[in-house]
Amino acid sequence: YVHVHRKGISSAETTEKAITVLQERLQQLKSIHGCAHSETLSILSELISMRYKTKKTAEDEQTIIRMLQENTIEIITKEQRSQVLFEAANTIGAMYITCGYHAHGLQLVRAARRQIITGHAEAKGGFKLDKSIGRVAFVFLVTFELALKGSSGHNYSEVMADWLTESVLFNNYSRCLTTQVKTEQLLLRSAHLRHFWHDRSRHEELDELDQHVFEIFNKQVGNALKTRPEMIKVFLTSLLIHIGSADAYDIHTARAASIAGDHRIEALVRSGKHQEAIEVAYCTFQFVMTQGGYQQAGLIGYGFKLAKYLTMKENISTEMHTKMLQASREIMAEVLNACKILKINFSQLHDHELNDLVELLGEQENYKELDIILESLWKSRSGQKNWSEDTLINLGERLVVSRHLASDKGHSHRAIHLAEDIAYNLRRVLGGLHPHTLKMSNLLSQLYTAANLHGEALNVHEEILQLIVSGDDGEERTTDTVNADTARQQVLLLKAAYQRNGGWVKSADFYKKLVTDLTKMFSKSAEFKDLQPVKEWQAKPDNTTASIGVFEKPQQWMFVVKDDILPPKGGKHNHSSTSEEGFQRAPQPIKKGKQTGWSLRRVSDLWGMRQPRAGRLDAEITI
Repeated sequence: YVHVHRKGISSAETTEKAITVLQERLQQLKSIHGCAHSETLSILSELISMRYKTKKTAEDEQTIIRMLQENTIEIITKEQRSQVLFEAANTIGAMYITCGYHAHGLQLVRAARRQIITGHAEAKGGFKLDKSIGRVAFVFLVTFELALKGSSGHNYSEVMADWLTESVLFNNYSRCLTTQVKTEQLLLRSAHLRHFWHDRSRHEELDELDQHVFEIFNKQVGNALKTRPEMIKVFLTSLLIHIGSADAYDIHTARAASIAGDHRIEALVRSGKHQEAIEVAYCTFQFVMTQGGYQQAGLIGYGFKLAKYLTMKENISTEMHTKMLQASREIMAEVLNACKILKINFSQLHDHELNDLVELLGEQENYKELDIILESLWKSRSGQKNWSEDTLINLGERLVVSRHLASDKGHSHRAIHLAEDIAYNLRRVLGGLHPHTLKMSNLLSQLYTAANLHGEALNVHEEILQLIVSGDDGEERTTDTVNADTARQQVLLLKAAYQRNGGWVKSADFYKKLVTDLTKMFSKSAEFKDLQPVKEWQAKPDNTTASIGVFEKPQQWMFVVKDDILPPKGGKHNHSSTSEEGFQRAPQPIKKGKQTGWSLRRVSDLWGMRQPRAGRLDAEITI
């Protein structure tokens, strides 16, 4: 019957009888030589070919696929010789290719690979392998896979290495699936296998791994994290992704958690998922605390970043921003406590880190801690050899402001005294009309106003106007002139102080003449065309001056100007708008009207003196 069928002259009845004969012969050869023998496979190939050529229905096709699968499984179950497995795989692969069943063959390979390595059968796989099947079956399956894929760019050694790597990674992982295992080992072994599966798009295995690891992780530390299980899982997944991306076989768990948490929180904030960001931040923070806290080398900076990401303001409601700031403060409090325990000298931090730290505390409105840090930097300013006068003056201004805001009374005499001292020294060094001096004088006036010392505020602006009219001290090194807009602003500040004070400090004629002289100086300037004469000013506040000269919180707290920030060793300055950490650029230096030829560093001894009350220049500032 088989011979007749081969000649192509058989009927349906003859074909059926031929198939029966081949099936009987196949079983005989299996009994004699085994399922992987070349003669056995030759008969199997002829049987498959005969069935394929005569198939008519979907059921016929399923019979062929099932026959191929059963014989393939029988071979990897019973055969142990590598060379025989190799040759059998090529023969079976040719049968699948002849029938056009590449996809079915690859599906069988994937299912067999998963069962042998993980011990779990796919529901859609349709078969279950004996657990005794070992890695020797890899010889058949790898060869079979390559035969089905053809020239895919991979060779036998590469594919076999891939299978063996997965097997080793899974064995290591499976041994740590217990609540008794150390958290570090659970994370490390799980992360490596997860990374392997992720790169190969093994999504079903990934989901199972994530769930198993989460259950153990949650039992170990879940209560300490004080966060919803869903958010713990988000944090854990980020941590596994981070650990898996490295080739390390040992990890610093707290540092890895800090890095992973920071990256995830930044992404959540930028995508507008602020509530999730808060919860993942708390989860990260609490996990680091379970691992020894921030009192470990290299963790302080990550704590700063964690708190920083929660101060972002883009596209966020006031209520949510308040919640994020509260979380940021709680985290920062622990980080600063770690700084104290480690006795960190803030003056030794890199300049961009100082900027980030000061900006963070300012964003948090944590003015008491900010005051302490700025004061320590102020006291050690002489040691900062690369700081320019712009940076030193910015630092002094930030310290004045932080002292004012840290006060429980709404004003601070310590802030006022420091502002007086700095303003005095700026007048001596740069001149009373230099932009730096004017800025500090205006700040001093605002502090006087906050303390209801309106007469003192009035005096500040009177002195500035006198300097504008009569010129500064005539020295070449100081700034003697201002533009019309600055002059007009000082007149308005004088008016606001006069109204708040309810009258003049000196005679009214004195101020009338002062403003008149100023108006004559700028008579050709548009800014002075509609200036109200002093005689028309009312000695009581009005809507036009209500907000003029009133203290306002700074928009940014960073104080080290960009040009002072030293680059890392071997690197260059980065003048882009954001640093690699994602924080804002340092403030720009003020453009000076003319070069004074003096640096505040050269007269730094003056910064240690109080404004003289009786001509003395040796009184010490009380910080």
